Amino acid sequence: MSTAEVKPKKLRCEICARIFETQEMLSYHMSVEHSQDRRPPTGIS
Repeated sequence: MSTAEVKPKKLRCEICARIFETQEMLSYHMSVEHSQDRRPPTGIS
């Protein structure tokens, strides 16, 4: 019997569809790229 290589589960960002290898990478992406702290309030330019 040969040992099957385990492929890592791919995680997709629900906002921009980027794919990440780990939950930690996805969480970091969400905090950096999709955080409301980065964006000005709606209606203010």
